[in-house]
Amino acid sequence: MSDITVTIEDGQLGLVNVTGEDLFVHAGVCANGVVDTLYDFGDIPTAVAALGPGTLTENVADTIAVAGESLAAPVNPSQAGTVGSTTHTGTGAGTVTGSAGPLYQILVKISTGGTLGTMQAEFSVNGGGYSAPVTSVVSSWAYLVPGTLTVLTFAAQTYTLNDVWTITTAGGITVVGAGTAGWVTQASSPADVYDVLVDVVVGGALGTATFTYSVDGGNSISPVILVPGGGVYVIVGTGIILTFASTFVADDLYEFTTTTAGFTTTDVGNMLTAIGALPNQWAGVHIAGMGANAAAAASMVATVESALEAFAVAYRYVMGIVECPQGDSAAESAFASVTATRTMVTVTDIEHQSSVSRGVVHRRNCGVVITSRLSATNPSQDPGWVGSPLGSLANVQAIFRDEAKTPGLAAQRFTVLTTRPTKTGYFCKSGNMMAPYGSDFSSVGNRRVMDVACRVTVGVLVNELNADVLANPDGTIFGPEATRIEGVVIGALSNVLLAPSPPDASSVNAVVNRSVNVITTENLDIAVQIVPKAQFKTITETIGYSL
Repeated sequence: MSDITVTIEDGQLGLVNVTGEDLFVHAGVCANGVVDTLYDFGDIPTAVAALGPGTLTENVADTIAVAGESLAAPVNPSQAGTVGSTTHTGTGAGTVTGSAGPLYQILVKISTGGTLGTMQAEFSVNGGGYSAPVTSVVSSWAYLVPGTLTVLTFAAQTYTLNDVWTITTAGGITVVGAGTAGWVTQASSPADVYDVLVDVVVGGALGTATFTYSVDGGNSISPVILVPGGGVYVIVGTGIILTFASTFVADDLYEFTTTTAGFTTTDVGNMLTAIGALPNQWAGVHIAGMGANAAAAASMVATVESALEAFAVAYRYVMGIVECPQGDSAAESAFASVTATRTMVTVTDIEHQSSVSRGVVHRRNCGVVITSRLSATNPSQDPGWVGSPLGSLANVQAIFRDEAKTPGLAAQRFTVLTTRPTKTGYFCKSGNMMAPYGSDFSSVGNRRVMDVACRVTVGVLVNELNADVLANPDGTIFGPEATRIEGVVIGALSNVLLAPSPPDASSVNAVVNRSVNVITTENLDIAVQIVPKAQFKTITETIGYSL
């Protein structure tokens, strides 16, 4: 059978240039991108135009700013985002309520009249042309409009040809034609995770009072705005609607938070299947979005790890990064029995400087900056190298958990952030994989180097399938043939792992088994060895005076 069997050995270290080797995929939610499609971006404006607002867009922009290129894979936003209740600080009677509306105006035109199941509709987003007709579903039809984070639900009615519904960014719905506006309802998600702060500047009634707003807890502030007479103000590009009521007092503050749309493990599995079937080469995938809790993160790791192991069987060697919410005890409990040699779990929330809108700071999981650092470095380099020419982690304004002050999670195989003595900024503690203790792949550097090596060796050894090879009288491989094959493998690995400066391995070797009867077995048995580079996880210094 014409095939190659690759066995990756683990436990051999006794631990208590290939296209795409530095390219990482950010996978998550955005407004405009096509679900389960792989994009390749080399500049931020192009990424913003293609993906629209969203967490995925922000993460891609970060990696482009740090590493110059990023891949993106939108995930089906099957779970609606939320808008929290408002906290009011001050003495005024006025209220400010947050809600979610469409990011862009949506038009719905009935292209085939009739009841649900027969009726077809076309959709226009943000003034664009109408889409191809979409056939409705019997009983009640909930449809996620492409290019938005808005689900429109159509009631069981008889719809008339050429009727047009308009859904505004303020959530209002009108209809032109024989239908009734209430037949269509909208449910939208905010474009991102926001900390919305409304500050009353001049007190008074609607149409008289003024305010400023911030979507990042006060880090960046809007110009002064007049409270609309109708009481409704849309924060453009966010999917957030502010509804003002009653009379306001100067300096009163109103604050609420939002979450953006989310996804399930099934959604992520579908995305991985889609991008895994493409010929594009990439080194890893970052699932950009935290589960509701650590247990949900553990479930996501199981999904990602299973998919990546299946990829390896199909000769695609890549790693994954999954985000986990903060909470040391919950994280330790949820992952106590979880092992994953291909998946990293990141646990540290950060204040992240946007590369899309400078001055805006979002609260994020550190997975985004870890992915950006990995994208900008050689496979063997640990993202926690303190002396890296890249310096501290880019675009991190603050961290909400410091491993130096609250140690523990790094020892439990999580990748976390920390401060370092005599250094400014924030650093990765160590690039840990969620591998079992003692695994050769407990470090991300070893994981990535092995993945590169597998891609290289498969790429050269596949050329030996069904080749005519000389054999000795006893059926073993002829010595010069074995030496030739060893040389091809060693040469290819050396070019990729040893030739770069700095190299990604200490040495490489390949040895063909010369005792096997290749005539009868029809199998080439070759052992490839890679000596990794060493890394100092701790430093012991002895210092004193001497006469």
